[in-house]
Amino acid sequence: MPADPYENVLPRAMATIRAASALAAKDIKFHSSVDPKLGASFESSGQRLLEIANKLLVGGSDASPLLEYGETSAASEGSWKKVSDALDVFFEKADLAIDELKTPKTASEYLSLNDASDPALTATVQEKPQVHFRVPVDNSETHPFKPRLTSKPHATKPLDQCLVLHDDGSSPAHYEQPYLEEITKSDYPASISAPVQVQASTDWNSTKATWVDSVESLHTMIDELRGSSEIAVDLEHHDLRTYYGITCLMQISNRSHDWIVDTLALRDDLTALNEIFANPAIVKVFHGANMDIIWLQRDLGLYIVSLFDTYFASKALGFPKFSLAYLLETFAKFKTSKKYQLADWRLRPLPPVMMDYARADTHFLLNIYDQLRARLLAAGPAKLTEVLENSRKVASKRFEYVKFRPATSYNSGMFNNETVSADNFITSYNIPRSKHALVHEVFQWRDQLARQLDESPRYVMANRVVLNLCTLSEPITKHSVTSCFTNFSKILRENLDPLTTLVQNSFSAMDEDDTTAVVSSPQPKTFEVTSRSVGEITELFSLIAEKAREVCGHAHADMIADESRIFSGVLMDSGFSVRVPEDGSKPKLVHTSELKERLETLGAISFTPLKDTAGSFETSGTDNIVEPESASATGDSAQVEEPSVVQAAKEEIITLGPTKLRKPQNKQKPRQEEEKFDYLASEMKVLENTDPKIRRKKRSYEPFSKQDTDGPQPFKGRKLAPQGKTTSFIKKKK
Repeated sequence: MPADPYENVLPRAMATIRAASALAAKDIKFHSSVDPKLGASFESSGQRLLEIANKLLVGGSDASPLLEYGETSAASEGSWKKVSDALDVFFEKADLAIDELKTPKTASEYLSLNDASDPALTATVQEKPQVHFRVPVDNSETHPFKPRLTSKPHATKPLDQCLVLHDDGSSPAHYEQPYLEEITKSDYPASISAPVQVQASTDWNSTKATWVDSVESLHTMIDELRGSSEIAVDLEHHDLRTYYGITCLMQISNRSHDWIVDTLALRDDLTALNEIFANPAIVKVFHGANMDIIWLQRDLGLYIVSLFDTYFASKALGFPKFSLAYLLETFAKFKTSKKYQLADWRLRPLPPVMMDYARADTHFLLNIYDQLRARLLAAGPAKLTEVLENSRKVASKRFEYVKFRPATSYNSGMFNNETVSADNFITSYNIPRSKHALVHEVFQWRDQLARQLDESPRYVMANRVVLNLCTLSEPITKHSVTSCFTNFSKILRENLDPLTTLVQNSFSAMDEDDTTAVVSSPQPKTFEVTSRSVGEITELFSLIAEKAREVCGHAHADMIADESRIFSGVLMDSGFSVRVPEDGSKPKLVHTSELKERLETLGAISFTPLKDTAGSFETSGTDNIVEPESASATGDSAQVEEPSVVQAAKEEIITLGPTKLRKPQNKQKPRQEEEKFDYLASEMKVLENTDPKIRRKKRSYEPFSKQDTDGPQPFKGRKLAPQGKTTSFIKKKK
């Protein structure tokens, strides 16, 4: 084998691809029908290639179904979907292998990667687990949420004082967070700020998680956890087939063992874990505990004291990413697959691959906690204090039903529901005002049905269906309503009649509102405009303008005239100002007061005719006439005596120097007679088209005309382009 494997692999792969591309460009069916032996060879070769492809698929995943031979199977999208999934797995495995080659000094661990057709992702739950709960789910919201506690371990404030309903009118009725005082006032153990000795996690392949689904195994786990100084906790949640959501799984790990708790089977028995979770001497390590705290309170009655959230540690240390997957890959050298994040965690029994995925969330978390704490202490005590304070705030959150949440619940640290409301839906999709009532009624109907069936509103009816209902037009029938459904589920089939009636009533109310609005619309008021009323309004604005000049001065008055939409036409009205051009520039607005001053200055100037002592005067060719600036003032302007200007002939105008009267000379040169051009006698010439962009018209052949040609020219066919794959591979040299 050569030193560089690419020198041997790439030429063969390139030759194979070229041969396949050349074969794809031929009409195989035609050749097979002409030569039966060749057709049989094609069939046998195709079956051999299919066997090789199936072996590759099986090598990618044992669960991958085999491909079938035939034209129908090759043309179906499902067959190519299998190939696409297998290629994705191959590429992902190749990527992981390359990562291992690049970092040979660190032994990374990876979850087993299956293709996208893993049965664990497509399996469905036959029966909803809510039907087996001893305490039925209450979605009525007729009362505030009451904590699910019967006892309060490690309490500094008795439980009976915490289960008091607060209804003083300043905020909605509610029960306080029962462990609020313990969370905010209890000190973290001293070991959290001591020098860190990083402890490695147990070997992934040599240990297994313990499944806890009975009361006996639960108490066994609690007894072992009592001796731990820190534990790692994580939850798996489901919110599609239930109104508020269900906590399906809980993962707990200490330094030596992993447990996976079936929270569906032990839902009403897990309050015993408060013996561990509420103990301030045991640090509980979570990652992104914002929602975990709410789910623990709502479903299991559990509360966390001495919380350490690695999410806030990641932010305080300035990491480029804050996800748990980033921490696992960076500090534990462990990479997980993202495909199980949205899996249905209600499945029982839980598939092994999902068990491994859940276990990985807490198995390495304590080791990551040690490394993060060491970095925080190295950065100074302020960083660790910041992380602990943020963790306290998250642990202090309390769950509350929507109807009993205060308006400032988000700012006060209370859990805020992210369900899309009707108003948000109207704003997001720009619903017309006439359809607002329809959206509110459909949202209300959907919410009531979801509460009754304990389903999520988006499972009962997707928002896309609500948007389609808004586009309907009368008449409204069952068929038109059904056409809006993207997925005609069993719930919608059973409730089609009430939904159709609701939409019909909403459209009828729309028509009535439109008719009432047209009939009861007020007639526009009319006003009689006379010259007297216009004069009165103009006089009022004039008085305001005069006051503005007195108070602000001319400079501010000019600014108001330029900027104000009300006074721009009043302050500089023709009755108060005159436009005077200066030096041929843009006309300028001049106030009447300034104009009066100019007229008075001009009136004080006297003009005395000058006599020529030489006794001989000649008229000037140019008009040296001095004309004062004049303007017409109206309103209350004073009478100013204007200087009299004598109009005289040009010969009588006195000049200071001897000049000669220039007479205009409008002499035109005589036109020369040009020789006329005789167009008839000239030889006609046709200009040739020199523009290469203009295509010449093809010359047509007429067989019966007298042309000096050899007959019609033969047709020149175009060379056919090769069909099929013509890709070639060239080795890139860096």
